[in-house]
Amino acid sequence: MTGNGKRTPGSGQAQRQIRPQRAAELVAADIRGRILSGELDEGLPTEMVLLEQFSVSRPTMREALRILETEGLVRTRRGKQGGAVVSRPTVDTAAYHLGLVLQSGRVDLNDLGTARQLLEPLCVSLAAQRADRQQVAAELEELNDQSEELLGDGAAFTASLLRFHEKLVQACQNQTLQVLVGTVERVWDSQERAWAQEASESGDYPDEEGQRHALESHRRIARRIADGDADAASRAARNHLAASMSYVCGAPSEDPADPAEFGRVVDAALLRS
Repeated sequence: MTGNGKRTPGSGQAQRQIRPQRAAELVAADIRGRILSGELDEGLPTEMVLLEQFSVSRPTMREALRILETEGLVRTRRGKQGGAVVSRPTVDTAAYHLGLVLQSGRVDLNDLGTARQLLEPLCVSLAAQRADRQQVAAELEELNDQSEELLGDGAAFTASLLRFHEKLVQACQNQTLQVLVGTVERVWDSQERAWAQEASESGDYPDEEGQRHALESHRRIARRIADGDADAASRAARNHLAASMSYVCGAPSEDPADPAEFGRVVDAALLRS
């Protein structure tokens, strides 16, 4: 304490200063909230406008935007039309982060397939309990008809089968499950698409009889949903997923996957953003 009664640094309670990093976090939190609420759907204001709104320095504002970019909420576009662009979170961005976690943890592909085999039948069961399940089944059968037209074209046929599974997840009408299971599906899809491409090029893709067997499994799931038999629909889905998993994963292995294995979903998510 000095003679005039003022505290000196180091005496009593230390002086507190707001760190520039803290200011950037507060700005990022405000902009994040506006993005998630939909207020900034049309895009971010210019840097000049943002600086006026928040009364912070340019380095602080740029640090705030870097935080949001790391979270996947903002993308920086280069060139004459450059600037910060809003990118609201989607199942694809969630899959991007899940793919990173699985890649970092060297998770076995069988592990991912098992999770899918447990989760997707929940969505199928809920779809079979919908009052409009007949309409759901009709839409699924339309996808099956599209798949039948692609018999013999391995990669395209697989892509069409995956659209059927995406529709199953959407049909559950539970938003949390749609995001949770949809994220797992996205990661799995990238692996199955890669397998289909590689198997087609090497001549190891299932023959037409095997393709028809997979398609009939899809039709069976659609019929069970139309019947409103949730248990039978769930069981049909679980059996089908186990069969498709055996193709993509091959023989179960105790060895962890190559850490690059789940990099495919990371690249796919970036391309969709």
